[in-house]
Amino acid sequence: MPKQFFKLVNLKKLNLSDNDLSNLGQEISQLSKLVELDLSRNDLGRIPENIKMLALLESVDFSANPMTRIPETMVNLASLKHLKINAISLERFPENFGDLKTLETLEARENMVMTLPETICELPNLQYLDLGENEITKLPEKFGKLSNLLELWMDDNDLTSLPESIGGLVNLTLADFTKNKLEQIPDSISNCVNISVLTLKENYLSYLPHSIGSLKKLSELTVDNNKLCELTESIGQCVALTELILTENLIQVLPESVACLCRLGVLNLGRNRITHLPEKIGKCKALRMLFLRENHLERIPETIGDLKNLQTLDVAGNRLDYLPDSLLQLDIKAVWLSANQAQPLVAFQEDTVTEDGVQKKVLTCFLLPQHKFNNEDYVPQPLSQKIPTSESLTQPIEQAPKIQFEAEEEESKSDENTGFNRVRDFTPLPKDRDRMKQEALNYAQKKQQEEDEKERAAEEKKEQELVEDETDELDPLIVHNESESLDDSREQAQIQQNGVRFDQSVQEEEPMEHRLK
Repeated sequence: MPKQFFKLVNLKKLNLSDNDLSNLGQEISQLSKLVELDLSRNDLGRIPENIKMLALLESVDFSANPMTRIPETMVNLASLKHLKINAISLERFPENFGDLKTLETLEARENMVMTLPETICELPNLQYLDLGENEITKLPEKFGKLSNLLELWMDDNDLTSLPESIGGLVNLTLADFTKNKLEQIPDSISNCVNISVLTLKENYLSYLPHSIGSLKKLSELTVDNNKLCELTESIGQCVALTELILTENLIQVLPESVACLCRLGVLNLGRNRITHLPEKIGKCKALRMLFLRENHLERIPETIGDLKNLQTLDVAGNRLDYLPDSLLQLDIKAVWLSANQAQPLVAFQEDTVTEDGVQKKVLTCFLLPQHKFNNEDYVPQPLSQKIPTSESLTQPIEQAPKIQFEAEEEESKSDENTGFNRVRDFTPLPKDRDRMKQEALNYAQKKQQEEDEKERAAEEKKEQELVEDETDELDPLIVHNESESLDDSREQAQIQQNGVRFDQSVQEEEPMEHRLK
């Protein structure tokens, strides 16, 4: 950078992101009034030690630089509130990192950090901590001292356990421990009374602590891809739950207390070993999406007809012979009975069966009875349809016909609104947002290159046509000139032979009387 640049002593915001800077220079300390500094996505190998002179600096972004370390003098930035050091190949934090007493946001995603210094627990104002996609094996024992922490992202690490002090995070609202190696959750999690989103997917959990029932504000609980054999009875005390995702576990029985989840809108129990549903399932009045794909269900309780808000029922890959007649009471949009089912609704017929000496009406169709699906030793694969969440529940829903009988099948074919789109993308994590942005940018650049190539090809074609047109116009002239040159050569030969040259043009233009004179 030119030295004259550093004479801007009153500069407060400096953004030099997305350049090829390889050296910042010691002169940076001259910008003493700098408040925000963005040097992300450059080629900086180091940060000058005298950055500590920027006493007013509040926000710094060094992300995506090959620096591997941050200077220890950074802890002298007494006003620093926001620090972003994502994807810099960082291996460790300075031991005195806890001296940044004013720090509120720390992003250090996509690095190679294995351990955290104990001093990181001495950041009293820290509210947002993102350490996802590192190699961290454990959290400091005093981690619970971060009592003002609101969001904690520890996804894609190597954590095998959480410290008991985790209960000290009393203001925590979101915690993501996706893709770790956790085998249990400490009982002290019950003290995180303000948590609303807890993600524990892709771990080694075999059970959830009974104390989880103390989380009265918990609205989204995701524990898919674990080894859960049962669901604690205390889950019914999480009265604020709107989404419960338990896909791909080993659960056999659903506790009766699930009927107490009166706000539950999405319940996904796909790919477990559930043999039956509790009769009280009909008390989950807010339930809109119920996914039971690939379990061991042989019947669906009649009380499912009490789920007046139910819009999607997925029971593909079970052992059902029929569906309860009470489904006719629902304005349901999709009933999935098979993985190969083409339409969300099929034509049903009423039938009568006898159970325990009592006759009752049921619904059947060409997809029932189901083939017996054995998932005892199956290898989990991604579900063909993504798990919807609360965001999908807020989307406008197209009107679709209710369950139809065979006589109404022809009429239903003319109805365009027979489907209900329950597929929804997950809310992306920061790394996914960056990747999506980069893919969108690459796609836009590719499209722009294609457009430029088309324009160049069109211009070249146009120029070639112009050249061809000019050649066609010049051809008669070339022929005419050749004939004139031939006449001239004959005339020269005649002059040499006779010694006389006649001016043909004059003879033609002068009047007769002039020529006679």
